[in-house]
Amino acid sequence: MEPTLDHVLATIDALVASTWPTTEAERIAWFTEHNLHPTRALGDDPEWGTAVPGWGDAAITWSSFEDEFVDVGWFLHPGAGEEVLTAEFAQLATGLAERFGDPVEYSDPDEPLGGVWQDGVHSIQLYAHTEEGDCLQIHVGLTEREEAQAIASGEFGV
Repeated sequence: MEPTLDHVLATIDALVASTWPTTEAERIAWFTEHNLHPTRALGDDPEWGTAVPGWGDAAITWSSFEDEFVDVGWFLHPGAGEEVLTAEFAQLATGLAERFGDPVEYSDPDEPLGGVWQDGVHSIQLYAHTEEGDCLQIHVGLTEREEAQAIASGEFGV
């Protein structure tokens, strides 16, 4: 199943080790450098796509705030089922913990599996959606820009 979990972790490693883009032109160059360009649009949103070489049927999304690139995310292995997604979540969570330590947030037992890891600069979010829209969701972002975006949108209290 593409992408492999090793591929996902290697991509996360490469992204957090790289210089984070700011402008749209820098984002495009960064996506090229890391082989993240979707070859098909997904709906009408210009920040959604699919058919990224090596990523199987994953959807990719990214966001910008005040003309600065914020984060990139994927929705992986749609429809794989609860057993597969739960096992993949555990493997990815272990890999993230090996790289970034314990998560700074982890879901309650009665909520969908989820966790957030940080390295002081970046935030890595991982969720296993097993109720509706079965998939793994991963986002890698620049924490400072994510927080500014959340505050401006009212999602994060000041």
